[in-house]
This record gives sequence, C-alpha cells and structure tokens, in this order.
Amino acid sequence: MLRPASLIALMALSACATNGTSRSDEIAELLTDHRVGEAVDNICFTRGIDGFSDTNEHSVVLRRGVKDEYLVVTRFCPDLQFAQSIGLDNRQSCLRRQDDIHVFRTAFPQSDIDRSGFTNCYIDSIYKWDKDALDPSDGEDGEMSDDSEMSED
Repeated sequence: MLRPASLIALMALSACATNGTSRSDEIAELLTDHRVGEAVDNICFTRGIDGFSDTNEHSVVLRRGVKDEYLVVTRFCPDLQFAQSIGLDNRQSCLRRQDDIHVFRTAFPQSDIDRSGFTNCYIDSIYKWDKDALDPSDGEDGEMSDDSEMSED
C-alpha cells in the first residue's frame, strides 16, 4: 500500500525523448554519462527523498537532501518520462533493486488507496549521481581546451 509519506509530489525538471534505439543501447549510453557514479545497493532514509529530475522511460534521478542524488534505472516504463509525482514502494526505510517506483501523471494524486492512477516501474539498478561532475571532454580542470578559446573583439 502506498503511504502518503512516501509520495513525492514535485514536478519533473526535465524529460528526455526516446530515439527508437533498443533499451539495452539506451541504458549503455546512459551509463557512460560522466555524472554516473558507482553502483549502490540501496538508498536508505527514503523519507528524505524530496525531489526527482532527468526522467526518461528508463531512468530517473532521485534527490535526497541538498547533495545526495541517485540515478535509478528501471525496466521499460513509458509513463516515467511524463511523471508529475512519484511514490516509492519500499518495505523498509531503504529503496533497493526489485522495489517499485509508482509514477503518477498528476502532481496531486486523488487518493493513496486508488491504485489505478499510477504505473509501477520495477527498479533494475541504482547509481550515485553527481550533477556537478566535470565532463572529461572539457579538460582536466574543467576549463575549455586551448583550441576552443574565445576571441576578444
């Protein structure tokens, strides 16, 4: 049963469109992103999860507090890219692989009891996420390389 405390009613910050490639290709490409960190077994203290962003049909970034973010990879979940709110279905205080995310297309679901208003998305894997990680193609110190300097007029 979905609990009100586990419901996160925040707007998605962005949505990614699919380009017709296979799921495994999309996941492989996603995991090469420089912001993806090490795999983790769980996200504990789920009551502290207070937002989500970067949704597409295979993943979502969950935010816990001001600095902890996690990339959660799901099985194919087309409603995820249109999520307006998310509920977490975890049996304890930790979200793990094989738990579900409940995806709502409305920011304020009518009822905690009405299970017809959401889609279950099964969690395949969880990774640390660092939105501020420097892209290695920007150079070692995060500055532009010499060949891409801006000219002054």
